[in-house]
Amino acid sequence: MIQKYKKQSSPSVITAEEYLLIEKKLNDSKNGFRGYVELLNFVATEFKKTIKYDSLRKYSMRCLGSRSNNLDPILSRQYSMSLRLSR
Repeated sequence: MIQKYKKQSSPSVITAEEYLLIEKKLNDSKNGFRGYVELLNFVATEFKKTIKYDSLRKYSMRCLGSRSNNLDPILSRQYSMSLRLSR
């Protein structure tokens, strides 16, 4: 008999405290984020973590209820290219 093994999910990169800070910043109407690149920069500076753009975008859409922006893939490529050039 073939047994199916359920794949264990990896722990979240973002902790509960970080989640609350991000959620507070996202819901701030005066000082929120204009895109996922700004969110990526915020996480990098505030929490000293490097997270992939797509992982952070999917996490924020799934857990925080954010919506996708059509310009973000272009901004993501520009941001990635600037990171590669700065090294």
